[in-house]
Formats: sequence, C-alpha cells, structure tokens
Amino acid sequence: MPETGTRSGEVILVLLPMEEESIKVKTTLDAQQYHLADRAHMTDGAYVRV
Repeated sequence: MPETGTRSGEVILVLLPMEEESIKVKTTLDAQQYHLADRAHMTDGAYVRV
C-alpha cells in the first residue's frame, strides 16, 4: 500500500454471467474505484455492475 493509504492498480474481477461458469477479467482501478470495489467485496451479498 502506498504512503497515501489508498490502493489502486491491477485487479481481477470475477464476472457472473447467466450461465454456470464465471469469467475472470483483469482491469486497472484508480484509488476511488478501488475503494468502491473493496467496499462491495467486504459487504456480504453485495454485487457491482460494470
């Protein structure tokens, strides 16, 4: 984690399509996007739309 205390950078998202298999994609998030993604990840039952 940088000295600013905010994370950013490359992440792997797991997409849940209508079929049985999930799809993994790699993307780069800025600090604000990373913060929102982390909040969703840490919230039980939360999903995000991309």
